Amino acid sequence: MLSITTDYVKSTGNPEPYLRQISEAGFTHVHWCHQWCTDFLYSTHEISHIKKSLAEYSLQLLDLHASQGSEKVWNSSLEHERLAGVELVKNRIDMASRLGSDVIVMHTVEYSDALKRSLDELELFAKKRDVRIALENIRSDDFSIIEKIFNDYDPDYITA
Repeated sequence: MLSITTDYVKSTGNPEPYLRQISEAGFTHVHWCHQWCTDFLYSTHEISHIKKSLAEYSLQLLDLHASQGSEKVWNSSLEHERLAGVELVKNRIDMASRLGSDVIVMHTVEYSDALKRSLDELELFAKKRDVRIALENIRSDDFSIIEKIFNDYDPDYITA
């Protein structure tokens, strides 16, 4: 297996030319990273098109970097932003499942009550789709946040 991220040039816009180039370069798998830092919600039509494109270029989805969002933020202290962020993460969980992946990647900056509520709300949704959330550390991370989350959730739901 040889994998590369889909945003090796840029993370927004039409990913089709990059998928073609990835395939032509000999890669077999992709880490989907388009729109990872936006509030973009993929429609069922867009997901279906991506699925066809991956098949056309003989690519498989290894995993998907889900979006933190800029206004739809899953760990926001503002409830409307948090709920919109949960909706955004659900969109990526569903997308990963429909494209054949069992994991999305998310960042965390603090383990707040808001993040715990979001994780609790997402758990059944993710498990029904056989998709886990992988936590990615960030710069200056001492791993204490990730460790707390690992202690509170089942490894079939939250992973590294």
